[in-house]
Amino acid sequence: MVDEFQAHWAATIQPLWDRLRAVAEADVSWRLEQIADAGSRRVLETLHPRVRVDGTELSVRTSCSDAETTEPGSGLVLMPCAFAWPEVLCLTIPGQTPVLSYAPRGVARLWEGSSASDRALVELVGRTRADSLARLDLPMTTTHLQILHRAGLVTRVRRGRSVYYSRTRLGDDLAAIEQRSSSTG
Repeated sequence: MVDEFQAHWAATIQPLWDRLRAVAEADVSWRLEQIADAGSRRVLETLHPRVRVDGTELSVRTSCSDAETTEPGSGLVLMPCAFAWPEVLCLTIPGQTPVLSYAPRGVARLWEGSSASDRALVELVGRTRADSLARLDLPMTTTHLQILHRAGLVTRVRRGRSVYYSRTRLGDDLAAIEQRSSSTG
């Protein structure tokens, strides 16, 4: 059985692991910023349309029929999961902290292929860099983004031995122009 799970992992999850992890880490970072700016209520209100905050009560509508009510003050573990979309999943086990699994921000773009087809952007920075810029809907690590960083199109954050690049507002604007141009022909 273990060999089967390892083979399944290698064929399905491992090729996407860096992007899956980047989506989850970007979501956690964004939610931490939201907590710092406006408190935990904002984070809960932005998790999923089926998650509601009413005063001090949190309600979660799920397709699971046997969701249990938990005691106030028992805490809540938030777990971003690319495979939860479009649902929100709630695991409640008596005596344990409930777990709410939700689709992280940017998960829809995780499954899209992206390509830079706008001639102007390709001419400006080259096809490889234009493709890299388009793919930065999700933070990712790569070694050939130094020029985009120097041009102010991406920012970088070091985490351990990895450096994660994300588009700046200028990079977002250029990518949006590229997407509009490629969709209009």
